[in-house]
Amino acid sequence: MKPTHLKTFSGIKIMDGQKTKSKGFTLIEIIIVLVIIGIISVFAAPRIYDNYVSNRITAAAKQILADIRFAQSLAMMGHDSTWVVFDDDENLYKLYSGATKAARTLVEKSSGDGSYIRQLDQGEYKNVTITGLSIGNDKSIAFDWFGNTNNSGSIILNNTVTVTVAMGTGMVRIEGW
Repeated sequence: MKPTHLKTFSGIKIMDGQKTKSKGFTLIEIIIVLVIIGIISVFAAPRIYDNYVSNRITAAAKQILADIRFAQSLAMMGHDSTWVVFDDDENLYKLYSGATKAARTLVEKSSGDGSYIRQLDQGEYKNVTITGLSIGNDKSIAFDWFGNTNNSGSIILNNTVTVTVAMGTGMVRIEGW
C-alpha cells in the first residue's frame, strides 16, 4: 500500500507516487529572513532615532520662533510691552506683559488653560534642551508697542540649532536646521 500523504523535511510531498512541491516556507528560510531583518535593523535604528530627535529640536526651534513673534504682535496689538523670559536652568520660557520688569505679569493663554509657559524637554519636545543663551543679563527679549526690541541675542538648542533675534526690528530666524 502506497502512502497517500507523506511530507518530508525538504518540503516535497509524495502523493500517490507523484512528487509535488509544498506551498509553505521551511524553518530555515524563515530564520534566514529574520536574521537579515535583524542585521538591517541594527544599522537603521540609530539613524531613525537621530532623525526623531532632530525633528523634535527643529519643532522646538519653530515653536520658540512662533512664540517670540506672538509676543511681538501682542505688544503691538495691546500697546504694551511684552517680554519673552528664558530660564535655561529650568529649560523653559515664559511670556509676560507690562511696561516695566517690576510691573510685568504672565500672559494668560486665550484658551483659558493657564499662563503662557513653554517647558522644553518633555512632551513633544522631549530630549530638547536650551544649551546656550546669549540674550543679556536678564535672559529676556522685550518688545515695545511698536514691535521693536532694544536687545538681541540667540537661543541654542542641543548645541545644533540656533534661534536668533535681531536688535531693533525683532526679526527672528533659525540657523542650523
